[in-house]
Amino acid sequence: PVTLTVTVLNTGNVALTDVVVASPQAADCAAGPLAEPIAVDGQRVIGCTHTPTTVGPWTSTVSATSAELPTPDSSPTVEVDVLDVVAPVITLTSPADGALYSRNQVVVADVTCVDDQDGLVPCEADAADDEPVDTSTVGTHAYRVTATDAAGNQAEVEHTYAVALRR
Repeated sequence: PVTLTVTVLNTGNVALTDVVVASPQAADCAAGPLAEPIAVDGQRVIGCTHTPTTVGPWTSTVSATSAELPTPDSSPTVEVDVLDVVAPVITLTSPADGALYSRNQVVVADVTCVDDQDGLVPCEADAADDEPVDTSTVGTHAYRVTATDAAGNQAEVEHTYAVALRR
């Protein structure tokens, strides 16, 4: 979530009765009539929390009115840039973590990488999705997957599996 905190300082000569935080991208940040007016030379902190549904810029302005003012007095526009900070999610089904396979057993990789903003993203893996996993040598093996989204957020998953002469 993005928290927008605005301090309204009344330097005018009338009490402020309404303060509106207006943002086309964050309608839930709108404030309304004040429970108590902001007195001359007084101040009030007004905050709102908005959970953006998309990344990128959104703007907000603050306007204040008084019963004595015919039109609101507005602040300059504030721009907030919402960044993608969430890494992709890697779903690795095969090879299963801790699995035991026979030497030369056909095991097919089953892996997908999905990002909350970009959708499907490429998986960098020891064997690509739907391709055979190495079971040619006896011993413990690690299968690693890395995924990176357009914003540079990276996720990694590793499964360890064993290969035996016979299961």
